[in-house]
Amino acid sequence: MNALVYTAPHQVESQVHADPSPKPGEVVVRVRAAGVCGSDLLGFLGKSKKRVPPLILGHEIGGEVHSVGSGVTDLAKGQRVGIMPLITCGTCAYCKRGRNSVCEKRILLGMNVPGGFAEYTVAPRACIYPVSESMSYLKASMIECLATPVNLFENHVRGPIESAAVFGAGTQGILALQMAKVRGATTIFGIDVQPARLAVVERLGARPLNAKAGDPVEAILKATNGQGCDVVVDAAGYSPARQQGLKITRRGGVLAFVGLSDPVTEIDVMDVINREIEIHGIYGYAPADYLQALRLVTADTVDVSTWVKEFPLDQGPRILDQLTRQPGDLVKASFVP
Repeated sequence: MNALVYTAPHQVESQVHADPSPKPGEVVVRVRAAGVCGSDLLGFLGKSKKRVPPLILGHEIGGEVHSVGSGVTDLAKGQRVGIMPLITCGTCAYCKRGRNSVCEKRILLGMNVPGGFAEYTVAPRACIYPVSESMSYLKASMIECLATPVNLFENHVRGPIESAAVFGAGTQGILALQMAKVRGATTIFGIDVQPARLAVVERLGARPLNAKAGDPVEAILKATNGQGCDVVVDAAGYSPARQQGLKITRRGGVLAFVGLSDPVTEIDVMDVINREIEIHGIYGYAPADYLQALRLVTADTVDVSTWVKEFPLDQGPRILDQLTRQPGDLVKASFVP
């Protein structure tokens, strides 16, 4: 099979690998769409310690069943599927409590084992979710992306919300904006510096704020009569965004950290204490979150595809370089192996 392999920081190569064979309980999927996550870009840049070359990156996968291992009897060859790439043990204390995303033995396709930037990938049957034959492969691959903000808004935000702000209008930011709307927020801000991303924010019904054109903290506090927002999400991962996010989180509100870029950020802990701010780290999702994301995508409740561009896998080196240097109007890329 053809595969795009991360070989060293800033380097990926097109290579020919042996087609995978399923072990008992496994499924080989013919990959038809594989999205590029921000964490893949960190891996490409050599900033993800868990992604060790040589490695086939990619964990946002939609495709069709190619072959199955012994014991798998409920899937047919050619059946359209999405893959939940977070493989968990199901037996540790966290999994038993439904907190699979913090499983002590979690494994992620494209990080700990070969991923989806290839013609074929393999995963346990429990990670394979059949989707409607009318669903595009691109949408099937985006179910995984949506599962993380589903986890955030369904499990970490209690009660009704009226307002939300999201720093970073990449994949997670754009989807978080839409999940805030699903949860009932009517005042939503999207903060970024890329015009193409801000255009998507506006098209989806949120208020775009260009962080280069003015102080987003000042603008949001003014728009909310000094109260700030019920939920603030940092999907950028940079310290200034996290620090600004705290300033616009209202008393008793939720501040969620999703972005991965800066490993350490200094924050005003006294402010957190005095205003009883809830700070949540959001890493992934549980099967229930993936299933809810599947329902939302199936119903077209969330737009997961109109702002994504598809490219042949052999253009991977160029696209990864563009995304990390000058993305221009490219908001989100997905490879078609």
